[in-house]
Amino acid sequence: TYTFGTTGGSSANSPNLSLTGSGTAIATFTTGSYFGTLNFGTTAFVIGVTSLNLDGLTLSTGGTFTNLTANMVGTGTITPGSNTTLGPLVINNGANTTTLASALTCTTYTQTAGTINFASFNLTCSSTATYTAGTLNNVATISCTTWTCAGTFTMTIDDDVWGLIAGDPDLDINATDPACYTGRVKISFPAVGSQPAYDEAVFLLFLVNSDGVVN
Repeated sequence: TYTFGTTGGSSANSPNLSLTGSGTAIATFTTGSYFGTLNFGTTAFVIGVTSLNLDGLTLSTGGTFTNLTANMVGTGTITPGSNTTLGPLVINNGANTTTLASALTCTTYTQTAGTINFASFNLTCSSTATYTAGTLNNVATISCTTWTCAGTFTMTIDDDVWGLIAGDPDLDINATDPACYTGRVKISFPAVGSQPAYDEAVFLLFLVNSDGVVN
């Protein structure tokens, strides 16, 4: 059983822990322990129900981690194992940053404070995601059954990538700078008798009923 810092532990004094071997012998952890970077190496066991305070986390490909609640409290990186699913992921790292090394799947996602850098990787939750406070950087796609914003959420846009308009947007359908987005749908029709197959494209314009995005 691995235990550290259940009394007096913090991100500042927590040790790194790397597990070795490739067997299925189960290592146990005391809930509430603190570790710097926890690395499961090439182990392949099913972790028991536990909640750990971590700076960084590396999952093994052969392990099962849905019982592990990863409470990220310091600066570090989450490196998912191939085809592995983490249990509840909690971002509560204050002035620190948690960075994804690749796309991550977890059961639930909760952010109460601090920063997560998605590094343009996707986050998939098999259940809910809840945001209270903090910063989400370089987000790709967050997929969940329910997204709950329990606090104030502000989206910051890189204006080198997005085209922003100056001043207030115009919501008229014939406006030069409307607050809207566009898209198109291709509909394919099969051949019927002597009539050959053909496609039709439907172009769509959606007006945004809000203050829009302004520079």
